[in-house]
Amino acid sequence: MNIKRVITGILSLASLVILLSGCEYDVKTPLWYDDYTNPPVPVISRIEPANIAGPGVQKITIYGENFSATAARNFVYFDKTQAELLNSTTTSITVRRPAIISDSAVIKVASGDAVQVVKYSPYKITSVWSNFGDFLGNPTIAGIAVDNAENVYIVQNITTPRTIYKITPDGIKTNLGESTRNVTEIFVGPGNKLYILMNYRRINQVDLNSGENIEYVDIGKTVSFGDFDRHGIMYVGGSKSDLFVVDTNKNKKAVGVYALYNILGIRVFEDYVYVLATHTRPGNGDVTTGIWKHKINDTAGTLAAGELVLDWATTGAYAASTPYGFTFTQDGNMLIATDYSQPIMILGRDGSIDYLYKDILPTYAANIEWGTGNFLYMLLDGEARTLVRIDMGAPGAPYYGRQ
Repeated sequence: MNIKRVITGILSLASLVILLSGCEYDVKTPLWYDDYTNPPVPVISRIEPANIAGPGVQKITIYGENFSATAARNFVYFDKTQAELLNSTTTSITVRRPAIISDSAVIKVASGDAVQVVKYSPYKITSVWSNFGDFLGNPTIAGIAVDNAENVYIVQNITTPRTIYKITPDGIKTNLGESTRNVTEIFVGPGNKLYILMNYRRINQVDLNSGENIEYVDIGKTVSFGDFDRHGIMYVGGSKSDLFVVDTNKNKKAVGVYALYNILGIRVFEDYVYVLATHTRPGNGDVTTGIWKHKINDTAGTLAAGELVLDWATTGAYAASTPYGFTFTQDGNMLIATDYSQPIMILGRDGSIDYLYKDILPTYAANIEWGTGNFLYMLLDGEARTLVRIDMGAPGAPYYGRQ
């Protein structure tokens, strides 16, 4: 063994020990030495609306304390159904109405910042729709109209006969007569008359008191959809036939705007005529499918130039679907029937887009019509055509034809 090398190694090790003994290390105390503090437990102080989510309720807000400041770490369940979170703070969480029906649901809030789940019960969630009129599975019904007594009218479009049905508010169905052609739309007008549009140039009129069915007016071009204003003026249109104004003396005049459009719906609201239409030959910059509105300037139905209300291409998830009929809430929100999985789109007066009763309504909607009260009637298309009655919790905007 080389004694000199061993002695040199020992001296080097000793020097290292002396050097290290003069240093201090800043090492964090291990977590297991810290005292553990439980995160604050979430608290529910109240629910809005209180006790029950009845018809018309789209959102439910939970107020309390100690919810997570990070929205993604808050979870809300109604029994075993997780609710869609819309927004949250440490003191409130807003969720979409869940797709359940319960008299005594248990609301549970779980926060990722806490180890305990807070519960609130009982909470009632009501049903908001039902089949109506015993049309389940019928593939041939079309058109919806409602009179002042909340009687609903609908047409069975088989080859012969094309039967017009009247359905009373308690669901009793009776035969009101027949239509000569397949019906595209029916609506109630002044004098308790039912107007029948058949994708044809002639419009028929049925007196709902006597049952008399007559030809009301010959437009001269195909018309499929229409509505009345508060002065008794009728507005009708169809596929590449323009929008027509028909006065109380049956004089008719084309507006001269929609000759290259397929009109899919017409509705009068707050002295504007709204037109849902698709351009058949759109050029650069043209809106292919949209909704326009025209100010009604006088009692003769003179219309101002159209203003674009909605470009269908800007509706997000709905843009790939087809829009059909539409109507309005009292406060000016538009409801649009579509063949999307969420059948009715809400276009807010502020331009916002949302779903009506998301994940709750059956699909898809071929037409919608508001009654005189809280019920919205929806005609379903697809595998099974049927009529559905939806409780909206509030009346819709007025239909001037039945006033």
